[in-house]
Amino acid sequence: MRIVIPTTGSRGDVQPFVALGVGLRALGHEVRVATDADFGGFIREAGLDFFPIATEARPLHDTAAGQKMRAAGSNPFVFLRHFGELREPRMSELLANCWQACRDADMVLLTPTAFLLGYSVAEKADLPLFSASYLPTASTGYLANFLFPDLPPWVPAPRLYNLLSHVVAGEFLWQGLRRAVNRARRDVLTLPPLSFLGPSPRLFHDLPVVYGYSHLVIPRPPDWNGHQHVTGFWFLETAGPWQPPAALAAFLAAGPPPIYIGFGSMSNGDAGCVTGQVIEARRRTGQRGILGGGWGGLARPPDSGDLFYVESVPHD
Repeated sequence: MRIVIPTTGSRGDVQPFVALGVGLRALGHEVRVATDADFGGFIREAGLDFFPIATEARPLHDTAAGQKMRAAGSNPFVFLRHFGELREPRMSELLANCWQACRDADMVLLTPTAFLLGYSVAEKADLPLFSASYLPTASTGYLANFLFPDLPPWVPAPRLYNLLSHVVAGEFLWQGLRRAVNRARRDVLTLPPLSFLGPSPRLFHDLPVVYGYSHLVIPRPPDWNGHQHVTGFWFLETAGPWQPPAALAAFLAAGPPPIYIGFGSMSNGDAGCVTGQVIEARRRTGQRGILGGGWGGLARPPDSGDLFYVESVPHD
């Protein structure tokens, strides 16, 4: 079976689906990951087919809207508003590229950041759908939507709050993207518009979903139906032997094991201040340290014999 997995975002949005794709390939399927251009080499190194549906993700996330989205903290409305701002002007391009990526597919696997793209393409091509996520997304009275904070335990009716958080998050995002999505569906795929309230609730009730996390970390909500499957984490081993740069190897060999500190693709409006706090915290522990700069969460510190800076290294 030829399976296409459209997704967008940062490394953390892409890697779980690459790991899932490797597992599907091991079962005999052909897998293509359709995502931002920065991840082409990473996906091909994992042995999967790659199709670029967007330009590089990092410059996009470094825009004003991208920085505001990543700095939204616990405010779901700020996050969703800027998430929509990043995608709204690119929707037709994204959908056209996603359509090209899925032209020879037997099945489309929907993901949280490209759900509407994959859904529209599958509708046009009359392809079966499956959904996958690295965090719980289905409505439940036992977990709030992942963008919403949990209520304090003393607040009455927590299940009602949890259920409403899923409805509000979905509708807020949909209303922000509705015009762009329906315009792209019309112009690119000649499809009718989705309704004012978005895709049918029946879709989310009946769609099979696999979740790539452990039920020991997030217990399965008792009100989920039989279409929700928690499989455990999707880990991805580094392809082939990896050797650290000589300077990093020398630092590791020069003393006791260091503490590693990094924030991946998260950014900060004042990375220098955060870096200073991290350096001071590390100094108080008396430990050596490695700082992972990632996408701007930490700045390059002054040279120090007990501190080493890297852009990124494989965590495994």
